[in-house]
Amino acid sequence: MTHSMKAIHLTFVAGLLAFTGASASDMDSNAAKISEVENGLRPAAAINGKPVPVHSLREEMTAMHVQGVSIAVIDHGRIAWSKGYGVSRHGGAPITPETLFQAGSISKSLTAVAAMQLVQDGKIQLDEDVNGELTSWHFPSNAFTKSHFVTLRQLLSHTGGINVHGFEGYAAGAAVPTLLQVLNGSSPANSPAIQVVSVPGSAWSYSGGGYTVAQQLIIDITRTPFEKWLQQQVLIPANMQHSTFSQVLPPELANYIAMPHKENGEPVAGGPYRYPEMAAAGLWTTPTDLAKFLISIQTAWNGGDGALIQPTTAKEMLKLVKSGSSMGFDIGGSGDDRYFAKGGDTTGFAGQMVAFNSRGEGVVILTNSSDGNALADELIRSVAAAYHWPALQTHMRSVGHVDGKKLHLLAGNYAYGDRGRFSIQVEGGHLSIKQILRPAESMYPQNATTWFTLSDDEKYVFNDDNGASGYIDDGGERVSFHRLKESELK
Repeated sequence: MTHSMKAIHLTFVAGLLAFTGASASDMDSNAAKISEVENGLRPAAAINGKPVPVHSLREEMTAMHVQGVSIAVIDHGRIAWSKGYGVSRHGGAPITPETLFQAGSISKSLTAVAAMQLVQDGKIQLDEDVNGELTSWHFPSNAFTKSHFVTLRQLLSHTGGINVHGFEGYAAGAAVPTLLQVLNGSSPANSPAIQVVSVPGSAWSYSGGGYTVAQQLIIDITRTPFEKWLQQQVLIPANMQHSTFSQVLPPELANYIAMPHKENGEPVAGGPYRYPEMAAAGLWTTPTDLAKFLISIQTAWNGGDGALIQPTTAKEMLKLVKSGSSMGFDIGGSGDDRYFAKGGDTTGFAGQMVAFNSRGEGVVILTNSSDGNALADELIRSVAAAYHWPALQTHMRSVGHVDGKKLHLLAGNYAYGDRGRFSIQVEGGHLSIKQILRPAESMYPQNATTWFTLSDDEKYVFNDDNGASGYIDDGGERVSFHRLKESELK
């Protein structure tokens, strides 16, 4: 190693030490793991009997038009390492562990912790009518609310029967509504009024609207602005020094933000959007800070002082409610391999975090790209492989046999839900699928009517051999699709 290269290496190590608290020897031992993660990005599925295809982080950032990525890895109950890649904007500063990103729906996990703190302090009950605690706003009365009330447990687990899946945010220069205007759907809010649209407690249906009600509930109970309460009760106790729910960033943080980018890599005009729906999508943070948050939850789950919540509260919070969801997190795995996770995205940002309940392992990944979650998923699988996690790795799939003469019956242009369109073509004796802003990839048959892709392991289930309609199954929510007629292609 030359003198200049050694100096660069020492500077790099010193920078990481400042964020991880690890020793120089720890960092040297991590070097191989870091390289393995950086060069081991892999798809959600692979074919039995064939090597798992891997790519480098740089390759995938280029292919997916992602400008910047930041990652923090948890190992043995502490932050093993954190690192940034790419740039905050075209021609801008490099991403570092201090760079802030919008976290989108990851905000809901911190909101859920703040709400559960109020439960453990006896300020509110989990299974009582929240309308009795709300003072500034109440659910509009309708047939659903007359026979069933909404509880805090339901707000935090997406089971309250509440509308409004997510929020678009407000572009720079646009009028930003108050929280009450958002709740009532009144101008300048760009989302409908929040109300109960199905029987509370009967089913799981993702609802940013429910978390916006939780935001108002926390304000009414504490008589404190939401961003200030979360700062005092969650961010400061968890030592999240580079995080805030404020939509007008304080000067000490404003210089450290990443700028948002579209799926094609182009910058979002005007910069970051604002989200008055802070509980659902308002957090600015770093992977290092979120890793501290996850470690606190892990500590509490395992009976220790997690700084944020008590062990009994952690057990209650991470209890499965419906459809793989707990209060504030998605739940997966089982036994010692059980994990809690949350993803999020806003206009120009996307990221993922995951941590195992009983083992001190996890990872947080944030990007400044609207399509960054695809890259984050690949990175999670790379970390899982490098650290030999028993879960979250590439799924090995077997390919079935299908009569080649039937392939042309499935070719065509399709539309699915609010995701847009995709096309299926026959190429070289197999099917390929092309989605907007993504390269075409092969489809593999499980049987004559069920096909899967490797990048995301989604199953395309056709209702019959002719492929006129069907649904996409990603292991969670199913999304219907149908083949477009000639008149619909215009």
